[in-house]
Amino acid sequence: MRAILDILRLATGALWERKTRTLLTVLMVAVGCSLMIALKGLTAGFTSFIDLQFAKLAPNILFVSSAQDSNNDAYFAKSAPAVKAILNDVVAKRIRSSAWVADVIPVYQGLISLESHGRTVESTVFSIDPTKLAVVAPTMTLTTGSKLRANDPSAILFPRRLAEPPGQPPFVATGQTVKATYSSVSPDTGHPTVITRSFVVSGLINDTGDPNIDRGIVMNHAASNRLLQKNGRYDGLLVVAVSADYVSSVEADLREMYGRDVGISTPRAVLQTLNEFIDAFGSFTDSTAIIALLVGAVGIITTLYTSVTERTREIGTLKALGADKRFVLAMFLTEASVIGVVGATAGVGLGIVGGYALIEQFAATRPDLVPVYRVEDLAWVWALTVILALLAGLYPAWRAARVPAITALRRD
Repeated sequence: MRAILDILRLATGALWERKTRTLLTVLMVAVGCSLMIALKGLTAGFTSFIDLQFAKLAPNILFVSSAQDSNNDAYFAKSAPAVKAILNDVVAKRIRSSAWVADVIPVYQGLISLESHGRTVESTVFSIDPTKLAVVAPTMTLTTGSKLRANDPSAILFPRRLAEPPGQPPFVATGQTVKATYSSVSPDTGHPTVITRSFVVSGLINDTGDPNIDRGIVMNHAASNRLLQKNGRYDGLLVVAVSADYVSSVEADLREMYGRDVGISTPRAVLQTLNEFIDAFGSFTDSTAIIALLVGAVGIITTLYTSVTERTREIGTLKALGADKRFVLAMFLTEASVIGVVGATAGVGLGIVGGYALIEQFAATRPDLVPVYRVEDLAWVWALTVILALLAGLYPAWRAARVPAITALRRD
């Protein structure tokens, strides 16, 4: 026990005598540790946020869109890729006949310009039977106003984030009138066509987790069919399975009906893709942070190696007084451990604060997006930092332990 206390006293004393060098080395270790903590917190926060958003969506819905022909020479093609399947009421009726399908909800989509009080913004249109909105977004609520009535050609619903952009004056309020403008090029004449309609804002929608609803206005089929000149051709079909357990069966039926002529996506598949991307991004950021930790480890090697060179006579004196190789080895490893423990502890605190600072840029638009720090992640990074510090101290400690006492005492 006495030997352990002597080792600890000598190690901390040596570090304290070289305060500036020790502080800089601890800072190098802390920076690497804090970087890994911050990035892990951000990655876990993004994963949690995405899971939360997708949890708000109906898990039993598939989105069916029309596939397009493509070829390697599409850039030089004389015309745009042809649509393989035209989505209309006939297609919707056929899909609805599947035993695993509870309903089929047609959707129109498009890009329009909205004008209100002299300001103009670009927005998407998500046109759907308003009585089916609860099926698509079960958690949908209105901040103000009332729900969209079926067959009301003059009313629209606005997403709150578009109506009340953070840091800006409100763009529109419930009960106000907005002008919607849709522009396109006529396939017959080649001339641009501009259509403008006025709508009354029926209500403002809180975030639902569905980007189609959260980023664009919602209107009835009749209104969007006229505004967007769809002529009864839907941009997509929301296929509602009888339950989430039958989504795979519905997808198999759709593939049997239309093969690759339609595109099919599900919230589960999108979530899986996003999580795979986040995992890959997390692995990349972890690699970057580990490099920073290795830089800190090199700093420890440099600091302790320099210390061994400067303290050769001290090492010789200790050996002359009876200290063996293990004592000297333990003393320098303790110095490395102290640097690692202090740097790792400071790095964990700095990383947590840094994660919140980095996420601050998203706070205005996404207040529910916060870093997530799991205890096991914090413990793992802390332990990794300390272990790397110990490994970094092995070579200088080994060199110190091998210094012959007589040679060390003769050195000036």
